[in-house]
Amino acid sequence: MRSWLGPYILLASMALSSMLIMHEQGLYDPADLLDRAKQVHEAVDPGEPFSFYQLGFRVAPMYPFGVSDGMFWNYHFDYLWLLQSIYSYQKNNAVISPEGFYKLNKAKEFLRETVAADLERNRPSILLIQREPINIINFFSESPHFVEVFRHYDFYEKFIDSSSMKETYIFVRTP
Repeated sequence: MRSWLGPYILLASMALSSMLIMHEQGLYDPADLLDRAKQVHEAVDPGEPFSFYQLGFRVAPMYPFGVSDGMFWNYHFDYLWLLQSIYSYQKNNAVISPEGFYKLNKAKEFLRETVAADLERNRPSILLIQREPINIINFFSESPHFVEVFRHYDFYEKFIDSSSMKETYIFVRTP
């Protein structure tokens, strides 16, 4: 799996750089979602530090701006590139060899466990889940660890980005 990890890391860093350049030129502004997430946090948990984690196929639009705002990103993924790869592979390959099936299941297990551990360790106050072709909650709910961690989050609202019309579901951490 490591043989193809490097190119994805390079592409992710290039995407982040492009987002920052586009933001500086006024072509990209994640402020709507960032502002809404902060408003939700203040309404639900005033006075506590704001933290978020975003699950989706697109680079977390708030990631570079949250980090530049003084937030610390302590997660393994800034977007679910591995899930996107798994989804594309399954969609485009009707027949999977036994070895490929084994590797695919190991990748799924790794991703589910890593995200569950990140959520458990960091306990973000806001969890943002992008609407994607695959149901992200169902995918991760195949992990008992994720189910246990996710039970501490309640659905708050669906947010639709005004510029891209992409849907993001906002969940808040409960005590």
